[in-house]
Amino acid sequence: MQNHIPNGWQELKLGEVVDVFDKQRVPISTMERVKIKGNYPYYGASGIVDHINKYIFDGDYVLVSEDGENLKTRNTPIAFLVSGKFWVNNHAHIIRAKKEFLNKYLIAYFSKLSLNPFITGSAQPKLTQDNLLEVPILLPNAENEQKRLVTFISSIDDKIAVNNKIVEKLEDMAQTNFKEWFENFHFPGYEKVKFVDSELGRIPYEWQVKQIRDVVKINKGLSYSSDEIREGNDGLPLINLGNFQRGGGFKTDGIKFYTGKYNKSHVVTPGDLVIAVTDLTSNREVIGHPARVPDAGWNKILISLDVCAIEADQLLKEFLYYLMLRRDFTYLMASSASGTNVSHLSKSIIEDYMFTLPTDEVIRKFKELVNPLFIHSNRLVMENEKLTTLRDLLLPKLMRGVIRV
Repeated sequence: MQNHIPNGWQELKLGEVVDVFDKQRVPISTMERVKIKGNYPYYGASGIVDHINKYIFDGDYVLVSEDGENLKTRNTPIAFLVSGKFWVNNHAHIIRAKKEFLNKYLIAYFSKLSLNPFITGSAQPKLTQDNLLEVPILLPNAENEQKRLVTFISSIDDKIAVNNKIVEKLEDMAQTNFKEWFENFHFPGYEKVKFVDSELGRIPYEWQVKQIRDVVKINKGLSYSSDEIREGNDGLPLINLGNFQRGGGFKTDGIKFYTGKYNKSHVVTPGDLVIAVTDLTSNREVIGHPARVPDAGWNKILISLDVCAIEADQLLKEFLYYLMLRRDFTYLMASSASGTNVSHLSKSIIEDYMFTLPTDEVIRKFKELVNPLFIHSNRLVMENEKLTTLRDLLLPKLMRGVIRV
């Protein structure tokens, strides 16, 4: 319950604000999903589980995690908006605001709301439907103020979403060029190049089969204790597992700040490559995936023990990044990791990876092609970080009526 309700606002129970569609959920076994592969997303507690050729729901809905450790850890959002045709298993509640424009408000509200008083179970946290509908929600009385509030919140989220789509397109362009040049061998001037046999099949003449260890040095990160970590910007930024996006890429909101001792080998700078060698996700979606350190205004950055730095010639960094994003590389890394609840990857597995190394001339041309894409992408990512910080500062005040719009 709120201690203070602003003038012109009211506290309601979620059940008064939303309709629930849980009765329409139908779980599908893994074996069944193999038979009905398709294009429609099949959602679970934390997002898309699979794609199938059937759907039950069609429209805009809010899905809320029903069970799973993520209800407490909040490593990924517990509420997310879905649109279009889809199916849902029995691990996510399906709700929709009676006033549909409030769906986006619900997403923002859940992002800042502690659900601990409503979660049952210790071994397996669970948010029952009854408890979900008891969750208090604070709203302006007047619908026009509700709409202004949603519009203001949405304007920030929409800008972030637009930037993310541009970043995704830039990344797709770079990866498409990599595949065309270095997998299909359609690089500039390939028509005039002789091809020869190698351990990896037919490759262009003067290109070489190498192992990662032949062209880079892999540096392990530092081990730290909790008393060496500080809040805010007090200390040196420390890259850790929280900085890796699932499937590859970097996010700055997971940065920690470290005040202990370190060695030169623990230091990275903007543009350097890092790779996750530990994973806490059940599907190993982080381990073995690379990220490029963005230019976030930090001149000296450290890496934790869960991360390795790829020390390489400046010319090779873009090439190596997209090489390590390839499906065959990430799959090999994930499948070679040891451990069950926590996965670990030996740096020797990375070092042993074989690939075809082009000539310096071809690599230089590729760098010239994709580096502007990365610079543009980095700028948008940094803009999103600022927008996210602004949103996260404003949201609690907006949703308590401290700031009125």
